[in-house]
Amino acid sequence: MRQEQMKRKQPPKYDGHCRYLTQQEKTQLEASGIVPVVRFKMPLEGETTFHDVIRGQLTFQNSTLDDFILLKSDGYPTYHLANVVDDHLMAISHILRADEWLPSVPRHVLLYQSLNWEPPQFAHLPMILGPDRSKLSKRHGATTVIEYKEQGYLPEAMINFLALLGWSLDDRTELLSREELIKHFSLGRISKTAAIFDKRKLAWMNGVYLRRLSPEEFA
Repeated sequence: MRQEQMKRKQPPKYDGHCRYLTQQEKTQLEASGIVPVVRFKMPLEGETTFHDVIRGQLTFQNSTLDDFILLKSDGYPTYHLANVVDDHLMAISHILRADEWLPSVPRHVLLYQSLNWEPPQFAHLPMILGPDRSKLSKRHGATTVIEYKEQGYLPEAMINFLALLGWSLDDRTELLSREELIKHFSLGRISKTAAIFDKRKLAWMNGVYLRRLSPEEFA
């Protein structure tokens, strides 16, 4: 089914084959050994609109969304159901994640509404890219904080550098202490465009922090 949809240049999604099965048809399928999944019955018309703290108001046409799976055939919940229930039970107020998760939000919003729960605030962050503007990965170098620490990068420099990936105080200030970042950070200053992980800038910033150390601290 997905291959046929892709050949037609359509987004791959569930075609609703079992959406209107009668009770008799369901019983026959189960008797034949087929264990069903549980899907969320999406509205076929209308729009789902939500506010993203970074991107503003976003609207998705319900006709473009399929009946997504809530419970797998083994009874195990999918990410969509577990995510919504978990966040609600833990009283999560804000969800900050990469913008690649934006297509999941209308599904989650409709789930919250169906359960009569207040959805949290969503903030979808821009991707972090390598110098070649591809998604940051191991081929671009070290990918963990521990690796950078082992290479001699100071924690203060790493915090400062990472905070400025997709965020800025005033488009001029480059050096900010942890206390200053806590004081001035706001979601409203986060960029909508992808940030470039520039190791040359990180090296420069680390050099600034190294030169600030006293001989005793450096040793």
